Amino acid sequence: MTTSKAAVLALLLLPITGQGDPVEALRQTENRRFAAMVRADTAALGPMLDDGLSYIHSNAMVETKESHLAAIGSRRTVYQALTPVSLSYRLVGELAIGTGIVSAKGSLDGTAFDVTLRVTTVHVRAEGTWRLLAWQSTRIP
Repeated sequence: MTTSKAAVLALLLLPITGQGDPVEALRQTENRRFAAMVRADTAALGPMLDDGLSYIHSNAMVETKESHLAAIGSRRTVYQALTPVSLSYRLVGELAIGTGIVSAKGSLDGTAFDVTLRVTTVHVRAEGTWRLLAWQSTRIP
């Protein structure tokens, strides 16, 4: 394949891979973040979180990047499933504001939870990578 044919093919595949659409790239990053949380894979999760992360749970518990990773890594917080029900994003420069509904199942300090959450998120894009800067969730009764 010639270089020009390879370049055309790459351009045609951009929408499929999400690399040409920043919102699709963010959705893919969020899906990877949720999967890393379920696997308790803090090595994969860490780079998806901004150093200034503020993670506010539906029980009003607030975590920083460090405390969020520690809770997941120690299995204090265990996620069995994190499923986006509906999430939409609005781009504002290098920020994305997300709103929607996420289903979460797991346990905190051994106490099980199975909740549906209304969430607001803020993501920052640096060097082409989306990182979670803020998470605020409210339990839907």
